[in-house]
Amino acid sequence: MLLRTLVSFSLVLVLTLPGWSQSNDTLTVIHYNLLYYGNINPPPNCTNTNNNTQSKNGWLNTIITHVQPDLFTANEITSTTAGGLIGLNVLNIRNQALNINGETKWEYVDPTNNASSGIINGIFYNKNKLGYLSQQVISHSLRDVNLVRFYYKSPQLALGADTVKLNVITVHLKAGSTATDASDRLSQTNAIMAAVATQPNGNFILSGDFNIPSSNEASYQALINNSNVAIRFRDPVNFNGTWNNSSLFAPLHTQSTAVSGSCKAGGGMDDRFDFILADRRVMGDSMGVGYIPGSYLALGQDGLRLNNSINSPTNTSVPAAVVNALAEMSDHLPVVLKLKVTQPVVQSLETASQEANWLQSVNFENDYLKLSFYSTERLAMILHDLQGLVIDQFELSPSQQLQTIERHHSGLPDGLYLLKVSNSRGEQQVKKLLKR
Repeated sequence: MLLRTLVSFSLVLVLTLPGWSQSNDTLTVIHYNLLYYGNINPPPNCTNTNNNTQSKNGWLNTIITHVQPDLFTANEITSTTAGGLIGLNVLNIRNQALNINGETKWEYVDPTNNASSGIINGIFYNKNKLGYLSQQVISHSLRDVNLVRFYYKSPQLALGADTVKLNVITVHLKAGSTATDASDRLSQTNAIMAAVATQPNGNFILSGDFNIPSSNEASYQALINNSNVAIRFRDPVNFNGTWNNSSLFAPLHTQSTAVSGSCKAGGGMDDRFDFILADRRVMGDSMGVGYIPGSYLALGQDGLRLNNSINSPTNTSVPAAVVNALAEMSDHLPVVLKLKVTQPVVQSLETASQEANWLQSVNFENDYLKLSFYSTERLAMILHDLQGLVIDQFELSPSQQLQTIERHHSGLPDGLYLLKVSNSRGEQQVKKLLKR
């Protein structure tokens, strides 16, 4: 395989200066329990009449169009092996509820069903802002937990700047009020925290239908008060107590949207089951992704719904069409929050001075990266792809004469790569390399 310097791109000198300006963007996140979307093996009282998939596509589109999220996680998508495709209904959501009416930005993460559950998670993302890196399945006998790693598609990637990463965990904890149900929820959350403990430090959010009635339950404490302080999650609104059937927590209640119904759970709004939690790095905005204070909400919840439906009495917190969609779509309300993404703005010059042109030649033939260089100071080298993943990093020692070194690499896919060279003063050169 051959990797050559792409001659159509010039050498870029990137100046790392104190007081770099910063570029901010916002990512909107929504989580939603979709109430047996797809109706494959639903509960006996849910039918294609009272839980019609085509109608749900329209209601879901109304809600998503109103919120304009960049990341959408979901529970209760019914699994199917039709045509050998477990996630057929995930595909249908993208094609029939999200990418319609001229919209094209939505992509989904391949769904999993290792636990052979009747319902699975869905994770959808705005491919114009987020790029997919990897997925880890946190296996559990009840249902899969999905941990997906994204990167932010910074315009500065092409200039050699790094970009922030976001880890998204989606879970559907066991429903029910028995001691066994609570024990199952604890088992699931313990599995999540064990997996998080093995991950590199980074931004984490955890979304899902938790089915937890109180912050005192052991499963919730395993998330927010874990013995490993470094991996604890935090509740953006930080309201602890018994959420169930309490007027104090009415603005947070997400279930149930109806007083009665043949498919939906009844009883009116009296439970806080749906959450988006964030780790301390996101809450403290310490690694480029930060929670925007005050942005967390249960969509359509005005605090006046205790033991009533989402549309009675009259609800003016969102447009009437959205209220109707929330009432019809599911027996849960979606939860929403916003994240700020902070990226340094790379200042660049299209030409570099001869004195700064440390690299004389670069090529990669037969899997050997060959560098010819001259520098009287130590140089740091980083080879990474356009997603910011570091492939190799090393240092070049000072030299009084032209030196050549080789680095062995194999198995890299074809495409564009960036070789970044920097000195101790923060000056950088970036060569764009095309592997083909």
